[in-house]
Amino acid sequence: MITVKIKENSKQAKAIIEFLKTCDFVEFLENPTVKTIKKTNSDNLDKLIKNAEKQIKEGKTTTVNTKDIWGSLGLK
Repeated sequence: MITVKIKENSKQAKAIIEFLKTCDFVEFLENPTVKTIKKTNSDNLDKLIKNAEKQIKEGKTTTVNTKDIWGSLGLK
């Protein structure tokens, strides 16, 4: 078995995908783990943005350690 990732945002990629769908030895699988991770990251990003907007409005700032950015933001 081999795994191939194809970004579907070009005409060539769409053509390859359509061709692969015609092959009886090719099976397309959805990967729910990837979708879950993307949703989680999106939720965290929304929270960070809202928190940053609130701090800016209140005149507060956050100091970020460039050697440990994720830790400085509480994401570790």
